Amino acid sequence: MKNFRQTRLRIGVSAIGLLLASPALAQTPPSPAAEAPTTATPPSQPWAHERSDVPADPAVRYGLLANGLRYAILRNETPAGKASLWLRVDAGSLMEKENQLGLAHFMEHMAFNGTEEIPENELIHRLERLGLKFGADLNAATTFDQTFYRLDMPKNDDLSIDTGLHILRQQASAAIMDPGAIDEERGVIKGEERLRNSPAAIVGVKQLEILAAGTLLPQRMPIGDMDIIGTAPRDRFVEFYRQYYRPSRTTVFAVGDFDVDAMEAKIKAQFADWQPKEPDGPEPDLGNIAPQQLQTHVYVEGSLTPSVSISWTNPPKRASDTLASRRDDTVRGLAAAVLNRRLTETERQDDPPFLSAQAAESEVFRSLRMATVSSSFVPGEWQEALQAIDQAVRQFGEYGVTQDELDREITSFRSRYENAVKSASTRDSVALAGKLVYAVNDRQVFAAPATSLDIFNAAVEGLTLEKVNAIAKTMFTGQGPIVSLLSSSPIEGGNGTLRAAYDSSVRLAVAPPKAQQAKSWAYSDFGKAGTVVSVGKPDLLGATTYTFANGVKLTVKQVDFNKNSISIGLLTGIGERNFSPDRVDPRYTALGAVVSGGLGKMTIDEASRALNGHLIGASLATLGQRFLLSGGTRPEDLQLQMQYMAALMTDPALRANEFNKAIASAPMGWALANSDPSGVFSLEAVPMIAGGDQRLAKAPPEVSKDWKLEPLRDDVRRMISSGPIHIVMAGDLDVEQAVKTVASTFGALPPRPPYNPPAPGADQRSFGTPTSEPLVLTHNGLNDQSLGSVVWPTTDLIGPNRKLSRELSVLNAVFQLRANDIIREKEALAYSPQVGITSSADYRGYGTLTASAAAAPEKLPALYDAIDGIVADLRNKPIGDDELHRAREPMVERFRQSLKTNRGWYGMMLAAAYSPETINDALTEVEVVQGVTPARLQELARQYLVPDKAMRISVVPSATAKDSKILAKAE
Repeated sequence: MKNFRQTRLRIGVSAIGLLLASPALAQTPPSPAAEAPTTATPPSQPWAHERSDVPADPAVRYGLLANGLRYAILRNETPAGKASLWLRVDAGSLMEKENQLGLAHFMEHMAFNGTEEIPENELIHRLERLGLKFGADLNAATTFDQTFYRLDMPKNDDLSIDTGLHILRQQASAAIMDPGAIDEERGVIKGEERLRNSPAAIVGVKQLEILAAGTLLPQRMPIGDMDIIGTAPRDRFVEFYRQYYRPSRTTVFAVGDFDVDAMEAKIKAQFADWQPKEPDGPEPDLGNIAPQQLQTHVYVEGSLTPSVSISWTNPPKRASDTLASRRDDTVRGLAAAVLNRRLTETERQDDPPFLSAQAAESEVFRSLRMATVSSSFVPGEWQEALQAIDQAVRQFGEYGVTQDELDREITSFRSRYENAVKSASTRDSVALAGKLVYAVNDRQVFAAPATSLDIFNAAVEGLTLEKVNAIAKTMFTGQGPIVSLLSSSPIEGGNGTLRAAYDSSVRLAVAPPKAQQAKSWAYSDFGKAGTVVSVGKPDLLGATTYTFANGVKLTVKQVDFNKNSISIGLLTGIGERNFSPDRVDPRYTALGAVVSGGLGKMTIDEASRALNGHLIGASLATLGQRFLLSGGTRPEDLQLQMQYMAALMTDPALRANEFNKAIASAPMGWALANSDPSGVFSLEAVPMIAGGDQRLAKAPPEVSKDWKLEPLRDDVRRMISSGPIHIVMAGDLDVEQAVKTVASTFGALPPRPPYNPPAPGADQRSFGTPTSEPLVLTHNGLNDQSLGSVVWPTTDLIGPNRKLSRELSVLNAVFQLRANDIIREKEALAYSPQVGITSSADYRGYGTLTASAAAAPEKLPALYDAIDGIVADLRNKPIGDDELHRAREPMVERFRQSLKTNRGWYGMMLAAAYSPETINDALTEVEVVQGVTPARLQELARQYLVPDKAMRISVVPSATAKDSKILAKAE
């Protein structure tokens, strides 16, 4: 159950963003409501489209029951046979009383802990039997202003849908809140608070107290008050539940592959007889944003990511969603995009004034409007960063944008809207359900993609530069500004020094923006198109491999589960085997410059301008035996995408900007990692588990500070240009056209030199030294946080071990169920215990199974005892058939769902290209998983979960760890 802390729009990269950043659910707006009975209880919040001139998506059926409950139903066939059911309650932490702080979120947990018709723990078990995985497919979240429950049903049969709707109804109206269950859950909530707490989060709350002064927001953080969490009696839960969990505050959402009439009938049958037991709870007084003057605030903490921000606050608009407001938002969005592109291009300069920067406007939970420009910087260089963002936003306000800049953003925006229209018929049901939920919560109309495109086109038709610039002048203005500096080291003079630096910056005049010189795309000709010399028969996956005269291979398959989408992967070189396991190699870091460093004939910004309006991109990853250059595009841009990827492979400039930024920011990254148990585990424990393999390690700043890119460039170019190229392409494409596209790009290249020889020992990786007692590492973060882990060696994913590794994945799933039931729920030792398995496709004999959890330091002994108890039980007796079914059914359904997506087929094809012997694995996955018996799992547990072979690693607070209650005080 996640504790999302969400705003309407993003507000920047300062620490407060950790508290208020939106989930990655794009806002898309609702549609014609079904005719409601005239005697219906009015809902707490009407549909946005009932009061708007924005055309609603006609595919959504809206309804209102007599008891005030609303529903929204959308038929969507991607993936086929799946349905997403969500229930939203119009209540969050803002509705709490002073003695209820945190109970909105706590109540969300209790809705999973027993209802009138479903015993405690049985609710999740029922869903697991239907193929849902806890956390991934069934979850819930509480924000300031809403609570929602989410069930992503892998099947659309009557049993699944009826069970899902019945569970949602039980959670919304029939939670029993047994006092014993409440007491058990208190520890889980405290574990969640501890897990999510950090110095940055603490500073974020302090910032919110200043920025949102006068409003209720700072007093209603969703996680709540731990004293109240630890002591609140049952009647306070009941009071909140009955006042706010009521039909008039509830909306049910159903999106998926089903008959709309049948779904509507099921919703009515399940929810129509629900009647509230108490009067509706009061709406909160959100307060009024306090008047603000220029303020400066310095926050100092060693593990903070250094950043500086300038913010302006204003009262909220709380405006209705209308065509006029959307047109205005379009213009403001275009203007903001120009500013953000300027900031991005500044950070890519040689010796930039900041590492990254961004600017945004937002309305924060209908409580205030805020405009923020913020940046992160190399420690010690905050003055340069502050001056740069101040001058950027003042230049934006004084001079506005240029016509070229505006035209560029219009083209870019239009391209995205058009792409959304073309892919609309195969949108993902889960994503659509989330968009519907957030549209309702944000009082937005859920519009069809075609409508959004029409609104955009109407907004930009005849749009003048004068209008855009008049709006730009108003964007970063308001009360304040409030200047905040987050520093990892003390600032001499504190707030006074920050104020003086800001005053000095604003006295400097700003010049008009410089015109950007446009370049044409420089990589359209790679020579004579290559010739296909052989065409293989369709393989077991239905993909066809074409081999060109120069040795390039293309494996391609047309799949259109997701319209207008193509996934591309390019395998080459020997990847990780270039590097010795005995040292941290700077060339690993240098590989990051292949994409970020641009091309020989064009910088990354020049290429971006030349390719504006097209869906082009790529990223480079280092695998065990190959490099993977991957990208995604749409059919009309396939030629340009392949030209871009070919240019990266043949003419990477490897400019040093991003490399230098990585080296300069290493000290703060190192400090941040050492301030968190999981960060220390990643830095120190991961290489230990791999027998000290330094390819999994990071160089400390005192080592990496002397690294330079210049002497590494030739080696990096050789690494990515050696050995044959194998391209994998799957998606909404024409196979013949795909072959021609590759022929004119990679097929036209000269034959590539043979593979580089591997480094000595690079083909080996071994498990570390077992430990009878936990090996203790320390972190410098909060003194109430620690991590305990037990790691067992398993096996690889090579040859005959491939089946064995998949059987072990079932053991892993069973272990995860036990960890959830015992470590989280029964003993409340940790909020989110994790059990994970790795099986190497590259190193014979290497694999691991890990059980770990973040827990309070004093609970580590009990955590290890719990893990040992689970292991002993798995070794000593076979599990029950029901538990086995609950563990493997989500695995089976997840695989079946992957066969209904472009990305799923791409992944299988890429795996087969990487390791050809695995091609049959995809076709036998379900058979292998379903063939695992309780006896086989016991056999595997006895063979692999051997105490004497395991590594135990604890990460505990160091002597310098901080008390969260006294951390990061503003000067």
